[in-house]
Amino acid sequence: MDRAERGCGALPVTGEPAVLVALMKVPAVSNVPLFWSAFVLTRSLGATVGDFLTKPVVKGGSNLGTIGSPAVLLAVLFGLLRPGTRAQGRPPAHGSGAGHPVGRVTVNRAPGVCPRS
Repeated sequence: MDRAERGCGALPVTGEPAVLVALMKVPAVSNVPLFWSAFVLTRSLGATVGDFLTKPVVKGGSNLGTIGSPAVLLAVLFGLLRPGTRAQGRPPAHGSGAGHPVGRVTVNRAPGVCPRS
């Protein structure tokens, strides 16, 4: 398989999700079919990327093996998630959770009601 054939095979795998992202901006298109379409399409994308990462270089892969491939995928996953958490205005978690709103409970009591001891 030459370089042009590999490029044509990658076009649907990357182009179809790009179309779905564009359709998210169209108010008339329901999110339910978009979700299920993306769900189905990402399975083939994952298989294609996994094959590319584990195949030997001679066969057009990157020869990372079964240890390097998940490491690369985890790094990509965390790299994609980090900007999303920053965009929501949440600080990155630092072990203790100090300063993070999760876990805090505020109880509003009626005036004149004493807290239980």
